[in-house]
Amino acid sequence: MKKSSLTSRCVFGFNFAAFALSLVVVAPVSRSAEMALPPASPNFYFGNLHAHTSYSDGSGTPKQAFTYARQTGNLDFMAVTEHNHAAAGPTSGDRADGILIATDSTLYPKLIDDANAANQDNKFVAIYGQEFSIGSTEEARLSNLR
Repeated sequence: MKKSSLTSRCVFGFNFAAFALSLVVVAPVSRSAEMALPPASPNFYFGNLHAHTSYSDGSGTPKQAFTYARQTGNLDFMAVTEHNHAAAGPTSGDRADGILIATDSTLYPKLIDDANAANQDNKFVAIYGQEFSIGSTEEARLSNLR
């Protein structure tokens, strides 16, 4: 009887040890399988989140700006964020042509169309927005990302 009792205790002890070991070894593995794995390496993107064109106080059209950013600047993204007020318009810099997005609402659809046309999947993101000024020193940038 002593021999079978010893065998029972050894088998019980072995099973208990295997169970305890499974909690220590298997549980962390199963938890890590549920967690999201980090990317193999980070992605870095280069771009400009604040640019103006001739629609406010910059130069060139939005189409030209997006093309230049993508082809010459080798940027991954660019946002054209025109001013929303007339004070940053036709008399700023070398410009005096009167073309101003703040006073000509027909320029917004052109800006949107140029941005949509400039987007290239997995290559370049064209963003359109507005530098929204609410006072002489306060401003915020609004962008419409789709």
